[in-house]
Amino acid sequence: MTSDTLFPNSNRRTPQDMSKNDRNLAALDKAYLKAMEQNWAEGLLDEMADRRVEITRTQTKKLWRAVFGAAGLRDLPTGAGRVIRRLPNGIDALVLDYADRARRFEPCWVTGRVHRGAVQIVLPSEGLGSRLLRALRISTRRGLSHAA
Repeated sequence: MTSDTLFPNSNRRTPQDMSKNDRNLAALDKAYLKAMEQNWAEGLLDEMADRRVEITRTQTKKLWRAVFGAAGLRDLPTGAGRVIRRLPNGIDALVLDYADRARRFEPCWVTGRVHRGAVQIVLPSEGLGSRLLRALRISTRRGLSHAA
């Protein structure tokens, strides 16, 4: 017996069977879900700026993927640890404190906090800073306003 005889009204479709409209709808669904995750992540980051927030490791992975992309997921700690990362806006810092791994079927908690205005980049005017700027062909007389 095949699955078609057991389930005659099955709507399983392969990508070859899908029409162009169906593929467009599937792409729109993906875009919608990505936008929803982005909105969730922005709301969570705003809440983290006000107070400490406890979320699960799974939620932390979703947050990380929405903010930084999937590339950095392998750098997250598997046990207890702390991750400090600059947010894409450039001046805020995300601090995630991971607790020890929980037993099976129990949530493992992560405490998150956003520190507004915590990141500052300071280049010294003499020594290494001016040599670095000269190497990049940026004049220290004009300031950094023309730096690309």
